[in-house]
Amino acid sequence: MSQDQEFSGAFNRGLKIRGEVLGEQYVSKAVANMQNEYWKPAQELITEYAWGNVWTRPGLDRKQRSLLTLAFLTAQKAYPELALHTKGALRNGLTEIEIREAVLQSMIYLGVPVGIEAMRVTEKAVLEYKAENISIMTPNVKNVTEFSYVALHDGANVFDESSDAGKTYQHVLDTALRQPGAQRVYTGLEIENPSNVWLFLDWDSLEDHQNYPKSADHGPVIESLKPLFDFSKSFNKHVTVTPFPPEDVLDKQRSPVTEVLLAFFPSDYDVPSRATATRRLEEFAARALKTSADWRGISYGWSVENDVPVRGDETKSGAMLAAFIGWPSIEAHQKFRETAHFKDNIGLLREIPGLVKLSAFHGTGTQLGYELFEEPASMEAF
Repeated sequence: MSQDQEFSGAFNRGLKIRGEVLGEQYVSKAVANMQNEYWKPAQELITEYAWGNVWTRPGLDRKQRSLLTLAFLTAQKAYPELALHTKGALRNGLTEIEIREAVLQSMIYLGVPVGIEAMRVTEKAVLEYKAENISIMTPNVKNVTEFSYVALHDGANVFDESSDAGKTYQHVLDTALRQPGAQRVYTGLEIENPSNVWLFLDWDSLEDHQNYPKSADHGPVIESLKPLFDFSKSFNKHVTVTPFPPEDVLDKQRSPVTEVLLAFFPSDYDVPSRATATRRLEEFAARALKTSADWRGISYGWSVENDVPVRGDETKSGAMLAAFIGWPSIEAHQKFRETAHFKDNIGLLREIPGLVKLSAFHGTGTQLGYELFEEPASMEAF
């Protein structure tokens, strides 16, 4: 969207955050109303004051502001806006369960009829949002995380910066981060199988990553990796996760160990079924994970592709629901698995209708050593 120079800094800030929360398509239509002299003052007021001045204040984060907004819109019976802001709340990182709880809390104080209608509206909006974001291989998928692994050749240690292998791998990561749309990279060894190097790279869009192999940088990068990696044991896919970016659970400074939980489903797993599976995962997080004092957070979502190899049975492939779960240590995760909260609720995942396989592994930055690489901020280890 192009802005006239007459607009203030607050207006432009508001336009940006309004698009991030409510969606660029909706905001483009709203801004188009500014061509109408009758509507123009209203759009300027909403964008500049509500979004440019209030939503950008530091006292509350976006998730907290979304929760408050959902409650206020429920109280006003402003159901079209409630649907719109329900999708915005999901973009801001709220889960379906948190949205439902906000409506239930409102129901107690506003009355059951209002609450029931708000439940209908928010449920419909959640399902629509999930249907819109059941990713397909198209260039317009935004905020995507590259999800890939490759097996090391025997003797190769790409995390020893003093070695030729380490210098080569560092150059590869630096090159990737210089590409348009590349945001940050998390990489490390799989604990269960230390020959596997995992790499998760956040991109502005799927198209940005698809453009990288077309660049002059990509060919030499691949050639430099062939002496170090066995590309016959690898895959490269994508996931769209909430919250994005997943740095709270992939950055070793915040989560020294990351559990990568993978649920595989048939390639033709439909939208209602995916919504059910996602709801089961969110319920597991609410009933079990959040009871652990050690739990650091979760970021989860579906694969862009519907042909992800099933871990441990790579002859099969399908859709994948992935969750990055942060822990301070493997021991902390194992301790959690012995609790009644885990044992009483793991069935939520193991019994998801249509589940082909449930698998998990752990990654840690301790083998990588964040300090080994002197390229800082954008380089993180899981």
